[in-house]
Amino acid sequence: MTDLPAPANKDIGTRRVTALKKAAQDKSKGATNRAEAGIRSLLKSGSEINFRSVARAGGVSLDFLYSHPDLRRRIETQRSQQNPRQTLLRTTQRTATAP
Repeated sequence: MTDLPAPANKDIGTRRVTALKKAAQDKSKGATNRAEAGIRSLLKSGSEINFRSVARAGGVSLDFLYSHPDLRRRIETQRSQQNPRQTLLRTTQRTATAP
C-alpha cells in the first residue's frame, strides 16, 4: 500500500492512538470541569441541585454525570443536603411563574 517500511507504519499508528487517547482525556477533563463549574454556579445561586440541573448548567450530558463516580457522588451528596422545604418552594414558585 505505502512505500514506508512496516516499523514506520506501526510508529504512525502508535502516534495516532496516543493522540486519540490524549484528545479523549482532554475532552473528558473539560466536561468534568464544566460540570464542576455548573455545580458551583448552582450552589452560589441557591438553585436546586440534581442531575438535570447540573447537566444543563455545565453543558454536559446526563449520561456523562451518571458514568463519573466522583461527579455522581458529589451531586447526590449536594442533592441530599438541600432543604426539602426550600426545594419545594422553588419548584412551586417556578410553576406559578411559568407561562
